[in-house]
Amino acid sequence: KHREKKLRDFYSRFVKGASERGVREEKIEEVWQMMMGFEGYSFCKPHSASYTLVAYKSAYLRAHYPAEFMAAVISNGGGYYSTFGYLSEARRMGLKVLPPDINESEIKYTGREREIRVGLMQLKEVSQEGLEFIVRERAKHGPFTNLDQFLLRTSGHVHLQDVRVLIKAGCFDSMAQGETRPALLWKALRFFDTPASHASLDLFESPLPPPFTKGGIELFPPSPIKRLRSNVISRRQPRNHDSASSMNLRFLPSVEMTENKLPSDCDTASGGRGQRGEGSRLKHELDTLGFYLSIHPLDRYTDTLRRLHYVKACDLHRHVGKHVTMVGWLVTGKTVQTRDGDPMKFVSFEDTTGIYEAVFFPKVYHRFCHMLNEMRPYLLKGKVEQDFTALTLTVHWLGFLDLYSSRRI
Repeated sequence: KHREKKLRDFYSRFVKGASERGVREEKIEEVWQMMMGFEGYSFCKPHSASYTLVAYKSAYLRAHYPAEFMAAVISNGGGYYSTFGYLSEARRMGLKVLPPDINESEIKYTGREREIRVGLMQLKEVSQEGLEFIVRERAKHGPFTNLDQFLLRTSGHVHLQDVRVLIKAGCFDSMAQGETRPALLWKALRFFDTPASHASLDLFESPLPPPFTKGGIELFPPSPIKRLRSNVISRRQPRNHDSASSMNLRFLPSVEMTENKLPSDCDTASGGRGQRGEGSRLKHELDTLGFYLSIHPLDRYTDTLRRLHYVKACDLHRHVGKHVTMVGWLVTGKTVQTRDGDPMKFVSFEDTTGIYEAVFFPKVYHRFCHMLNEMRPYLLKGKVEQDFTALTLTVHWLGFLDLYSSRRI
């Protein structure tokens, strides 16, 4: 009530002052309503000034130190967009994005000149303690020369799961010396081939025997899978009605099958040679980083896009007021409610030329909301709207690009 009284008093003063200066009544009311509309977004002057200072500093750094600036934004988790969105923007700025490397990557993203190096922090399912030890060990005793040396120097601090992710992410590609990622993985498996490392694999919660005989080390020790299978068979109780045991054995892969086929999660050469290797490498990027790094996701649909009549994000301003077709990869989104309590959503999509904003009003959102959480290419149809300098696609229809042939599109 006190605030409303102050506004009424100020309104009277505003109208009086404007009238005395010859402003028409309609214009006075129009300006007042604009001020009231800005009420929810306005700041006090000191607050506004501090934000302006940050904005100017950020703009300067982005213009003169783009790689360092973008690396810092990603590392600090700042901004509205996802990591993938910022890396895509970095490429559009002419920066080169380098993959994680066991000797070159720091914990955080780093920028230098026109290059951004992915930080080890981006790797999924890797222990923070392990990553910190890797960086400390490297700083203290120099770069790692190969996987064998890495395993010895980090023994007891970096676990098999950590190494597995590092290999899949390509962190050892620069020192692989022709060895494929599957070969590196098997080398790591052999290094961790101890009772402790197999404790979580044993179907009977009992460690596997180490690869030793009574006389010493075996010259040709069996593979981990063969030893696992032998251990299961040797420990199986002679009960004909043990359904759990028979089920475990029935679904355990044969030794021949496992030894003739390398692990599916590392079924690619270090350089990603061939179509199969390329697909596996992209899958590894998605598994370990959470997004495609070596290509833009839409690059995989070049043939389809070549035959599709659509508007690119960079050309959106040429189609204000028109109904258009667009393609995009979902970057981020925010669900809000209307005054009536109906849900709607603001979504940021991107193609290879830029990011654009789309809005799903309640009826359209209700129809397509179940589709707005997929890491897939989208096909959108809607009307291009302009509010001051902001362009928005008001979506009327949404589909998955990979489900539609060029004829149907």
